Amino acid sequence: MNQCFYKIIGIDPGGNTGISIMTIDDEFNIKDIEPLTLKLDDYTKSTNSETRSVDRLIALDSVITDILESHDPIAVGMEIAFINKRFPLSGLSLSKYTAVLDVAIRKALPRTVVFRLAPKLIKSEVGAGGKAIKDDMYENLLSISEVSRYILDNEQCDEHNIDATAICYVILKLLKQDPTVLLSKRE
Repeated sequence: MNQCFYKIIGIDPGGNTGISIMTIDDEFNIKDIEPLTLKLDDYTKSTNSETRSVDRLIALDSVITDILESHDPIAVGMEIAFINKRFPLSGLSLSKYTAVLDVAIRKALPRTVVFRLAPKLIKSEVGAGGKAIKDDMYENLLSISEVSRYILDNEQCDEHNIDATAICYVILKLLKQDPTVLLSKRE
């Protein structure tokens, strides 16, 4: 019998957008995790801050569309935009990135299931608790044996794709609870 493989893409939106591409088999076993971070300033040469901001969004649309089309994920997940009371304008910026991601996902793969996850849920699902900091997320992902071997010695891991990997892991848990999502994508 041939085994099927599916991909899940987790995205941590922002000026440095974390991406994690998780390959799973039809029994929901992790076969690979590929973390990467898009440093969107690398895609713009503008010195004008307003132009640079728009160029980052254009770059995000282009690069994420390429990634989505080349990997054809069964599911994509990202953090929902939230307002940080200490830095309220960061929520506005984050919502711009998530809007571009929503459009790129729908444009590239209209049938892909999209999970929008609250940061508190992501943290609690990886055992870090709702108020965990970045280091807690990393430590707790390392304690999950099926995830740790892919991130432990990976030089590509940083706080952005660690968050994206946590998003993938939460999606994997949700798919295990309701695998019918796989059927809806392939019908």
